[in-house]
Amino acid sequence: MSGEVGPGGEVAVYECAGARCGSTGTRSMRLVGEGDSVLVVNDRLRLSGVPADAHRYEVNGRTPLGWFIDRYRISTDKESGITNDPNAWFPDEAAFIAAERRIVYLSVEYVRMVDGLSCAFPESERQSGGELG
Repeated sequence: MSGEVGPGGEVAVYECAGARCGSTGTRSMRLVGEGDSVLVVNDRLRLSGVPADAHRYEVNGRTPLGWFIDRYRISTDKESGITNDPNAWFPDEAAFIAAERRIVYLSVEYVRMVDGLSCAFPESERQSGGELG
């Protein structure tokens, strides 16, 4: 995710120790840093360079990265004591990082395409809803 996000985009992995760096552990993933540019996965894994455009694309009021962070939270059912760890489905931290990169890539490319479309229509058509006819 650092630098340009695209087919050749890279992810900067700061600390990764232990066999299961992709598992979030007991603490929720979170975005930190200026412009939410760093995703803290756990105490051992941080992904840096999340571009600002990744936060511009929203689905039902939330970014895809926000949805991912929320859905991949470890939870324990109070009655049964069963722990649900969706991160355990990732075989290693590389698969987890690849999933994050795909989400960021999708968001950035969507914003790039939409920004390109807005230039194709005159301002008057954009404000009126672009009715054809």
